[in-house]
Amino acid sequence: MNLNTKRSFKLAVIGLVLLLFSIIITALNLNQGTLSIIVGILIISSFVIAVTGLISSLKSLKEPNTFQKIFGFIINLSITIVIILIIIANVIDISNALS
Repeated sequence: MNLNTKRSFKLAVIGLVLLLFSIIITALNLNQGTLSIIVGILIISSFVIAVTGLISSLKSLKEPNTFQKIFGFIINLSITIVIILIIIANVIDISNALS
């Protein structure tokens, strides 16, 4: 297995854990004060890790298909798309609030 596939898989797992941890903190209503900032940092970190993993996944497209390659690509792509859609929705909400 190539380095890009391993890296993509590791980054997908790390990004998924960070995102799930931030969702758990939010679901438990622990977003008071400093924890709100920590959740934001976790989500931004998850996004950066997912984009990095997606780049590694795209570099590994010529390699043979393995579970790790497919898992890394799907998870990194999903996290990236979801966070981009959340950013777009927030920008739309802000523009509607200001108009």
